[in-house]
Amino acid sequence: MRKLVALTTVATFTLGAFGPAASAQENESAKILEDLSAQHLQELREYTEENNFDVVIHDFELTMDEGKLEDYNFDPLAIEAKLDNQLEEMKENFKNIEKEQSISPMAVDEYTASVWSGVPGIGHAYINQDFEADVSSGKIHDVNLLGRSYDTGIQVGSWKHNRSWADISSSDRYLDVRMKGTLHYGIKGTPLSGSLSATFLDKFRASGSRLVSR
Repeated sequence: MRKLVALTTVATFTLGAFGPAASAQENESAKILEDLSAQHLQELREYTEENNFDVVIHDFELTMDEGKLEDYNFDPLAIEAKLDNQLEEMKENFKNIEKEQSISPMAVDEYTASVWSGVPGIGHAYINQDFEADVSSGKIHDVNLLGRSYDTGIQVGSWKHNRSWADISSSDRYLDVRMKGTLHYGIKGTPLSGSLSATFLDKFRASGSRLVSR
């Protein structure tokens, strides 16, 4: 099982205002969603801690699109069921976090850190970071990140880069490449949108004059 780097999750569940004439029922629905978000956050935190995943979740936010609200029957129980289903998808997809490492055919010192990002169930996609590494005799001497992190694959969400960084171990044998950003996605069948700010980790080790995944 992969090692968890850290988990400092802050939940902010924001609903669009219902207007000055909001009914007691609408306010009650908002409260239900806020409570449900907190419950799901705690459950997801416990799940990721127990299973040691290579991801740091920084923030979790759900927002409501007021413009689309009239297109949906705002039934708290129905939306609760959809959020429950999303939580189960997220938990299941965390099990599938994979890492891929590729070498450019043009130069053996060019690599791509690549971590599967189909969380929370937004498709089959990867978060990637290209970089150069100077490796010889089983030692990593230097690493240079190339550009920003980016997403590839098939997904209904989008990735916004924040920053990437690389850490070489004190023994010069191991390398961690982290990609921080935000996944934006819609929740099917609801007027809700999700925003998951996270850092994905890909880990390498030196083997002779090249890097391999670990």
